[in-house]
Amino acid sequence: MGDMFAPGTTLAAGRYRIDGTLGSGGMAQVHRAYDVKLARPVAVKTMLPALALDDDFVLRFQRESQAMAALGHPHVVTVHDTGEEPRAEGSPVPYFVMELVSGPSLAQELRTRGTLPASQAAPLADQVLSALQASHGLGIVHRDIKPANVLLAPGGVAKVADFGIARALSLTALTGTHAAIGTPQYMAPEQMRGTPALDGRCDLYAVGVLLFEMLTGRRPFDGTDAFAVAYQHRHEPPPTLASFGFTGPPGLEAVVARALAKRPEDRYPDAQAMRTALRAALLPPPVAPPRTTPPPVTPPRATPTPVAQGRLAPPPVAPSLPPPGTVPRPPATPLPPLPPHKHVVHSVRLALCALLLVVESWLTFRVFGITEAGKWTEARWTAFGQGVTALVGVLGSLPYWRPDKKLRISGYRAFSWIVLLANLLVVLFACFTLFVLKDQEGCTRKWGSDQCQIQ
Repeated sequence: MGDMFAPGTTLAAGRYRIDGTLGSGGMAQVHRAYDVKLARPVAVKTMLPALALDDDFVLRFQRESQAMAALGHPHVVTVHDTGEEPRAEGSPVPYFVMELVSGPSLAQELRTRGTLPASQAAPLADQVLSALQASHGLGIVHRDIKPANVLLAPGGVAKVADFGIARALSLTALTGTHAAIGTPQYMAPEQMRGTPALDGRCDLYAVGVLLFEMLTGRRPFDGTDAFAVAYQHRHEPPPTLASFGFTGPPGLEAVVARALAKRPEDRYPDAQAMRTALRAALLPPPVAPPRTTPPPVTPPRATPTPVAQGRLAPPPVAPSLPPPGTVPRPPATPLPPLPPHKHVVHSVRLALCALLLVVESWLTFRVFGITEAGKWTEARWTAFGQGVTALVGVLGSLPYWRPDKKLRISGYRAFSWIVLLANLLVVLFACFTLFVLKDQEGCTRKWGSDQCQIQ
């Protein structure tokens, strides 16, 4: 360019004053300038004079400025003006005027700091994806996403520049000339192969390389020449972030791995999908709620049941707790009701025992009568029969009061006691009659003898 764009020269009939050079590449040069008419600093991008002789390069340069102007996106460098600067010899040199981003490029930031924390690198990648989402929506594929083309404005705002220049080049640039479709370290495998119909997924691959470099300070594929780098992009699996010492959110590992997939169909379908995954990777893992002991379950209180005259039955009384250190007794199991035939059997037995008691009473009076007549042997045999009858009555009444029988009718139990006690009295009387009966003269009669023995 020579002195045509030296500091102090002007463009557009004196409107833009060149103040210095910001950077240059294989196709264009960027200058710091000042807009005299609007009194503001700007950046002017001019095509190299040697390329200005090629109409195809000129057309694509103009399309770049038109594409950037059409986007109007907060994360894309804004284009203010475009034009051509005539020169004394040869074709005029095209240029376009952009906003001047006061911050450094991402490449300069990485050279200074080495790596960026995930909390800063992920938002920058998200902003680049936001710009690509807008450009892909207009059918514009950048093809040259790299740190040098991402400018950092104050406040951590990323702005993408250099749209569409790579469209003017061919893969022959990989032979060593400076005319390249992009930077080999950031090119997708299909871009390396020279696939004519590229889509936005090749830009997503470049964002994956960009994110990898921001987090680790290294590019996933690097080499001594472009051919070695191209081979790695096409055939070697990408390294993991952890292999370079990254210890940030583990979700970023999956985002980078999918963005660096060899086949376009294995990557994210569009920039919005990658943005969603990137944001989800930064979310903290869900925290499990603390385990709490459930409160003791208390039995529901019984509701009082209505009784006659509209009054309510009193609530049930809660059972008292046993004293500490004692084993509570299990509740008694309710016995089933007696079948009807059992009541008949009990009634018949009690009736027979009562009849025996009548016979025993008769025998008692007979013993007294025989004794008064002096028939001691007959009296003792009668008392013996009386005792046997009483013992039968005792045995017959036992089943009605033993605890294991669990009688449920109080009348049976009371009558059984009466019959039992009466029969026991008769047994005692019979024993008295048999062994210790005395006559009126004070003698004792022995068994089987009517003779009196004086004591």
